[in-house]
Formats: sequence, structure tokens, C-alpha cells
Amino acid sequence: MSKTETPILVIIDMQPEFSASQNKVLLSNLCREIRRFKAKGWPILVVEYSYHGRNNLMPNWFRTDRRLIRVIGDYDKAWFVVKARDDGSKEVERAIRHIPPYCLQSIPVLYIAGVSASACVRATVQGLGRNMPNATINVIADCCGDWGDRMTFLEREPLNFPANVVLQRQEAMT
Repeated sequence: MSKTETPILVIIDMQPEFSASQNKVLLSNLCREIRRFKAKGWPILVVEYSYHGRNNLMPNWFRTDRRLIRVIGDYDKAWFVVKARDDGSKEVERAIRHIPPYCLQSIPVLYIAGVSASACVRATVQGLGRNMPNATINVIADCCGDWGDRMTFLEREPLNFPANVVLQRQEAMT
């Protein structure tokens, strides 16, 4: 990453209704990354899944886990977007156009985290990789969870990511 590039942390679907989002190790790792991005003044984009027509039955849809919200706090470089399907790449792309410095820059560096690795994370990363071939997309392995507490899903399963996507381990990021 060059000195002119500013990464964006993209957190996908960390809502309590998704059981995969409640893994304590995953939550701790995500809090670590939020703190790291805040300390460096880097943007954070939170993507939330919405089931249309069901919000009256499940009032916490649209709400990212409170533990993560507390760590984000009143950080002025945090944005929230809503998606209605597994692939949130279009919503992420749209949001990036309004996040400084990316509103002036065409090649973003993204760090992806969240759940479910086998569905929403995979679909969003594949969409971003296809639609933003010049972007650098890093999937933070220890910040992605899946059903049944399968934290290592990304390391075991072939995800067929585009060439501009890297599976990033924490020790390589410090």
C-alpha cells in the first residue's frame, strides 16, 4: 500500500440475528480492526442486511451488534449502508464514491470482514472483484465468520475469488 492509498474497512452483516456474528473471537477480532482503523484515521463502512417486510417482526434488523457500535462510537469516518441481497458490492461501490478520499480517487484498497463467509462475504467480494478490477481487496481471515462457528471457512474452502482479492491473515497486516 502506497502512502497515498487510504484503506477502507468494510464490515458485512454483523447483526445479532445472524448466529455467525455472535462468535466471541470474531467480535473481538473485529473490535481490534475497528480500533486500528480509527487510530489511523481510516474510513469504516458498515453494511447491513435488510429483509424487506420483516422488520416489524424482527426489530433489530438494520442494527449492527451493539458491541461493535460502541467501539465505532461517534467516529466521524464511519458510514452505514443497507443491502437487500447477499451481494452488497453495488452498495459498497456507491458508498465509496462519497467517502473521502475515494470521492476523488478511483482505486480503493478494501479490507473485508463480517459474516457469512460462505454467502454474503463471498458474494460481495466476488462482486467487488468483478466490478472493481483495479481495486485491492483484502479479506481479513480472522474477521470473517460462518455458520456453526466455522472461523476457518475461508482457509478451507475454495472461494474462486478474482485475481485482485487476497486472503489476508492478521500477522501479515501489522
